[in-house]
Amino acid sequence: MSDLGLQPAPQKSAFATFSGPIDQDALTRIFNAFNAATQQSCSEIHLLLQSTSGNAGDGICLFNYFDNFPLRLYIYNMGTVASIAVLAFLGGRVRFTNAYATFAIHKSRFPAQAPTDAKGHRALFHQAKSEDQRVEAILKAKTQIPAKSWKQHALHDVVFDAQQSVQFGIAKAIGDFQPPVGSRLFSI
Repeated sequence: MSDLGLQPAPQKSAFATFSGPIDQDALTRIFNAFNAATQQSCSEIHLLLQSTSGNAGDGICLFNYFDNFPLRLYIYNMGTVASIAVLAFLGGRVRFTNAYATFAIHKSRFPAQAPTDAKGHRALFHQAKSEDQRVEAILKAKTQIPAKSWKQHALHDVVFDAQQSVQFGIAKAIGDFQPPVGSRLFSI
């Protein structure tokens, strides 16, 4: 290309942080921020994700959105990524975890409801079972979490440290979110 006087366009990176639950408001903010990055001709996004909860359907949506996003997405865990946020994290093409960060997975949980009858409890049970199946299918497709951990998962929360998260394919490597000095940093 240099023979023709053409130079490749410089790589343009966007740096952002997100902290909070994965819910409809979070999805809207993330979609808007990522849309802005594409409109500014960015070629990659670096996202620090800090989240310990959320709605299963919203987390699955965010996983699919990240997994199919046209720009290269680097995603970082610098503290805790837990519950449905683990799925969102798995949508990143390049995933890093800080050496002291953790990931946690658990079965679906629903907030206490107003008093209900057996039919209402049965409906909640079936909804939780369906959410667990969807979440576990993605976790099993994208990671190599061992059978021992899946047995623990059936009984209680399972926490993975940084080394385990790399070993099991949740993160690709240990690394830190380090925007270059002078970078514009967006809070989503």
